[in-house]
Amino acid sequence: RLINLPYWVDIHDINQTIMADKKNKFSILSVGRLIQLKAFHHIIDLAEKLRNCGYTNFIIKLVGVGPEYKNLEKIIREKKVASHVILLGWLDNNDVLKEIQACDLFIHPAAFEPYGVVVLEAMARGKPVITSDRTMAGVDRIVTGINGYLYKFGDVEELAKNVMHLIDNKEDRDRIGENAYKTALKWHIDKALRIVNR
Repeated sequence: RLINLPYWVDIHDINQTIMADKKNKFSILSVGRLIQLKAFHHIIDLAEKLRNCGYTNFIIKLVGVGPEYKNLEKIIREKKVASHVILLGWLDNNDVLKEIQACDLFIHPAAFEPYGVVVLEAMARGKPVITSDRTMAGVDRIVTGINGYLYKFGDVEELAKNVMHLIDNKEDRDRIGENAYKTALKWHIDKALRIVNR
């Protein structure tokens, strides 16, 4: 007998998580171990594509450490996007959650992610999320255009198109963030406990 035992995260008050933000730049966040499988080089490709399409008022933060750190630094220099991409290195969990809280958009571009609880953390804070179709948390919880976006892994064109849409359409961005939060509410810890107890 198989039981779907879900991952769960704390759910926060939507009125606290989606606050009017006075910062000047559109903020994109990615979090994870810096290894090839996470495909964070696609985030740097995204920065180059956004810049080449005339978008200048954005910042992408990558949180994490790992063997790809130096290589990512090199790609950032080669593509001349250092003004748009920041490697924040390792942060403790509370600081990661603060970065999620502060971002406008969360992206997880992995070549394969067995789940990806950080995706749920972002949704539980009412953030629009874009993941590759190989990120299982995205496949599990996201319906494209409703509460986030799934894109074909490696298709940076599709990723950029979705990002540009969300940058340009605050109303859509807010709607998708609110729907992400509503999805998170369906997977409250109380539901997980009921499943465990049953």
